[in-house]
Amino acid sequence: MALEQNQSTDYYYEENEMNGTYDYSQYELICIKEDVREFAKVFLPVFLTIVFVIGLAGNSMVVAIYAYYKKQRTKTDVYILNLAVADLLLLFTLPFWAVNAVHGWVLGKIMCKITSALYTLNFVSGMQFLACISIDRYVAVTKVPSQSGVGKPCWIICFCVWMAAILLSIPQLVFYTVNDNARCIPIFPRYLGTSMKALIQMLEICIGFVVPFLIMGVCYFITARTLMKMPNIKISRPLKVLLTVVIVFIVTQLPFAWIHMNDAFPSNKTSALF
Repeated sequence: MALEQNQSTDYYYEENEMNGTYDYSQYELICIKEDVREFAKVFLPVFLTIVFVIGLAGNSMVVAIYAYYKKQRTKTDVYILNLAVADLLLLFTLPFWAVNAVHGWVLGKIMCKITSALYTLNFVSGMQFLACISIDRYVAVTKVPSQSGVGKPCWIICFCVWMAAILLSIPQLVFYTVNDNARCIPIFPRYLGTSMKALIQMLEICIGFVVPFLIMGVCYFITARTLMKMPNIKISRPLKVLLTVVIVFIVTQLPFAWIHMNDAFPSNKTSALF
């Protein structure tokens, strides 16, 4: 019975455009996932609820402090505000994913599209705002300090970041839907095929991970080297902060980027198994 429940095929093309099937019976030991699914039905709602409560409180506090604390704001303050807004947009989707973990996607195609798009919006914009913060910190340490505060260029950068994130979210609005197994997944027309899927995911990886990572790495490396050359300054704490930011970025984002990379260019064996 368990095996029969796991003999299913996922298609990434429009309905009635069958492009071949796999005999999943030969992967019996690998594809029986009932224990994992039952664990996920308990773990994911609890985990997502905790993230939702903590994230909502923390990011709401950031927005409130920015709104009510009247001081000369820096570019980093603006980028952190936008980062908090991006996180709040993602947090509002977590209750839907908690329900999905228990019952499957029962909220309809529109909510499937919106929640998937908001996830990409948060991922891309969040990584780019972190890169903007690293550039601002690099300028603050290596260049002559400026008292001009937040200017028009800062808001133009924020606008460009949001526009890039919105553009990369459009494929989620177009292609994501709910299949017969109550799963919210992307389904591409046959004439687009895997090449379009790979292109979309590679753009998301490059703009949302590779480019911000390179910017952060270069900026923080130069910043750390500059701090080490400064006399009579305790540099241990700033260096620890920089190192922590880079490590957290890699640990939290590299697995996601790697999975997206494998999805974009799957091997035949991997495609058959999953």
